[in-house]
Amino acid sequence: KHFLTNLELNDMKCKKCEFNIKKGWKYCPNCSKNIHKERNIIITGLLVIILFILSVMAIAKNNTLTDSKYIKQQLEKKYNEKFNDIDLIKSIKNPDKNLSCDGSSFGTIKGKGTTNYYKIYSERNDIEFLVTYNTADESKIIHDTYQDNLNRRNVLLNAHKVIYKHLNNSINQITLVNDNIKINITYEQQLKDSLTTCDEKDIEREIYDSIYINIKDNVYDFSKQNYEKITNLNNEIVILLKNNDYYFNIMLAFNNNEIIELNRLDGKAYIIDKNKIWEGPLDDFIIKET
Repeated sequence: KHFLTNLELNDMKCKKCEFNIKKGWKYCPNCSKNIHKERNIIITGLLVIILFILSVMAIAKNNTLTDSKYIKQQLEKKYNEKFNDIDLIKSIKNPDKNLSCDGSSFGTIKGKGTTNYYKIYSERNDIEFLVTYNTADESKIIHDTYQDNLNRRNVLLNAHKVIYKHLNNSINQITLVNDNIKINITYEQQLKDSLTTCDEKDIEREIYDSIYINIKDNVYDFSKQNYEKITNLNNEIVILLKNNDYYFNIMLAFNNNEIIELNRLDGKAYIIDKNKIWEGPLDDFIIKET
């Protein structure tokens, strides 16, 4: 006990006169120095240092946003819109320049690569779109398909209305074909639904649409009887494409491998017989006697 008492006394000395002092003393009995005030200054200094360290850590944490939060921040800034549903759907390794391979063929797993693909939902326009983000890229640039998906849907919905406006009584079925994926879009709502959602398949294929309109009648009789309707339809589609940055094909398909292809680059409608009997502009076909 005597040793501990001495140890306690020796560990506590007045900084001014080095007189041994005890815990709880507010003043040094030898020189009257305010020990309590000095302790308060030390404690306050320590608190200031601790708060400074915590502030630095908080700032560093905020600057190091998670990938999804960073993407959310960038998209909201770009489109002035709130995005809540941001889902990681695929992650692949950086492309191998020697093998020209992105790793997707090896069955890559979500979150295990450096190139991430996210599916985002826009409540404002009721449409999904994709975001590509390379976490290894120091520029931190994200690429999204929001405007492309929205433009594509608007153009094809307008095309659907124009088709029915001119050919309503002749249509048997309409099919949207993209990368050998066929979707029945006979009704406008079917088309809207198919163009509102996206998934992992859309990452790996280029979007190039063709609309196939199945016609009940014979191509030769139909083209002569409905020449004006076909011409008006073609002209409206050409104008629609000129006013929008999106291109697609429209084919009037018949049972004997014949097709009337609209909105060609020259603005004309063409008849194509897959049996190679005939191929040429619709106008030339109409004036032929045989």
